[in-house]
Amino acid sequence: MDCSVIAGLANKHLHWSRALNALAMAFIARKERPEQKTKRFDVIARECIKTLYLAFERRIRRETNRDYIRAMNLYLNPYFGKFMLVEK
Repeated sequence: MDCSVIAGLANKHLHWSRALNALAMAFIARKERPEQKTKRFDVIARECIKTLYLAFERRIRRETNRDYIRAMNLYLNPYFGKFMLVEK
């Protein structure tokens, strides 16, 4: 083997070593983070709609709540429904 082949192998080894080290550090960092609670947007929206509907039935800001419910059902849920939201 000449020096260029050995240098190439050493360079590849160094590259893989750095890549594995970065991967290991990312794995450790992920394990050390506290577990994040996530919910889908549509689940939270349904809870919000229930609350708005109860206020609507009690005649609290009736027109506004009806508009909010309609907007959530027609526009927000179809677009954001499957998005995952993170609790902080």
